[in-house]
Amino acid sequence: MAEVNILIVHDDPLFATETGTMLQDLGYSKVKTVRSADVKLHLIENHTPDLILFSLSSASRAADLDQATKLHEARIPMVFLAEQNDQESFERAKWLEPYGFLFRPFDKLNLHSTIQIAFFHSHRKHLTKQLVQGWRNGAMPSDVLFVKSNNKLFRVRLLDIVVIEAEGNYSILNTTQKKYAVKTSLKQLKRKLAPQLFVQIHRNYIVQIPYVDSIDITSGEVHLNNKNYPIGGKFKNEFIRKLNQL
Repeated sequence: MAEVNILIVHDDPLFATETGTMLQDLGYSKVKTVRSADVKLHLIENHTPDLILFSLSSASRAADLDQATKLHEARIPMVFLAEQNDQESFERAKWLEPYGFLFRPFDKLNLHSTIQIAFFHSHRKHLTKQLVQGWRNGAMPSDVLFVKSNNKLFRVRLLDIVVIEAEGNYSILNTTQKKYAVKTSLKQLKRKLAPQLFVQIHRNYIVQIPYVDSIDITSGEVHLNNKNYPIGGKFKNEFIRKLNQL
């Protein structure tokens, strides 16, 4: 894993320690923590981090967002970590153009996928503009879908969806953990997905761009999730455009 500097901004030492441990377990070795009141001084005296994980507390929301506003001016990629169901923090923080928003409690997989998406967007500015506009328009108030299976509704994070396959009257959601079959078409499902992350590559397949491992231009196939998927002719140009290839 490429070495990156991650700064955790917090007002809860226990939370900072737990999050730092998760990051270490994920292979992020350059992690520092600092209280929100001291973050500006830290950035002046130390190297600028590659990513800031900024913890928001409902008890100190105004002060936290004031500090985050100052950090926003430095144009450092930032992901907000908020208390569960803290919709007010989301509504106020989205104007600071975050690269991600994660509600606590979260696990290592949630944290890792959110960080990966943040770095993905920070290096693809044309996609970042779409992401920011999504936050501002309130088009992304939630990062989850609830899918019905066996008379239950299951919470599925958008960031965990790798590939969506059409199968008859159903769409199969292949996530990082399991599969879900939902009775809806790819066309209908596509409307619920963030266009800066998901792209249709074939009439039967939608993929999430950050999970793409490689593309064989000769055979017209995409490799991800340990499988090869065909690229349909009418979807090829849009797919290549979204990759922002060098």
